[in-house]
Amino acid sequence: MARKILEGLGAVVDTAEDGLFGLEAAQARAYDLVLMDVQMPRMDGVEATRRIRALEGPAGAVPIIGLTANALAHQHAAYIAAGMNGMAPSRSPRPPCSPRSPPSSPPPANPAAA
Repeated sequence: MARKILEGLGAVVDTAEDGLFGLEAAQARAYDLVLMDVQMPRMDGVEATRRIRALEGPAGAVPIIGLTANALAHQHAAYIAAGMNGMAPSRSPRPPCSPRSPPSSPPPANPAAA
């Protein structure tokens, strides 16, 4: 979903299957911004962020925004400590549920219950 939104705004978007590929991409090409999924196979986004921060030059200073459904305060602090510049929810919030409206007419009586 983020890819479609960013491309719709005119951004050129690269994707990586996991944190290891993300790290390799950051080493190979200069980016203006990295959106880092926190939970990925092989190397998670936290470890990939730590390794990107250890890179020399502009690659190690690229802004990294973590994407996660884990929004608890202690988790957020751990992501920032790993070198992420901020966090964003990876899932859009569900629309609010509307209350059930009462039926327009009473349900039919059950003749078997009489």
